[in-house]
Amino acid sequence: EIRKEVSVKEGAKKLNEKETSFNTEKLAQKNQKLREYEKQMDEIRRIQGTDRRKERFNKQLTKMTQIIPGVYGLFSDLVQPIQNKYDVAAEAGCRAFKDSIVVKDNQTAIRCLKFLKESGYGDAKLLPLNNLKPIKVQTKKGVNLLSRFMECEPLIEPALTYVCGHIA
Repeated sequence: EIRKEVSVKEGAKKLNEKETSFNTEKLAQKNQKLREYEKQMDEIRRIQGTDRRKERFNKQLTKMTQIIPGVYGLFSDLVQPIQNKYDVAAEAGCRAFKDSIVVKDNQTAIRCLKFLKESGYGDAKLLPLNNLKPIKVQTKKGVNLLSRFMECEPLIEPALTYVCGHIA
């Protein structure tokens, strides 16, 4: 009788250990899924925040082009690759200046910065066409610069040469 009782208790203990082990595994799996969902939500929040910031920036840019003469627009909107096959090179080579605002001169740049600060946006990268000095580079025969594969209006060429004229 005592042996049966001890055997039943041992069996119950083993069953309890198996259930605990099974529940621990299920809990670990659910925690892993939860972490994955949290990462996805963080990414969505990051993208939405970026989109809102970009939307706000575009509104400020539109206002600037309407009230400040000599504001031409975003570098990325004014300059394009001559063919789609150069899109990746253009994106990589121009990334740092993609959201830069191309303006006529230094005075226009100062007015834009003041406008952005007064409207609570902050700073932006500006490319005043009158003050851009292209970087001079020597290329080997057969090596082409990125600017050769890009196009823009003649007025914007100083910005194109400044940004892409030294990237092979």
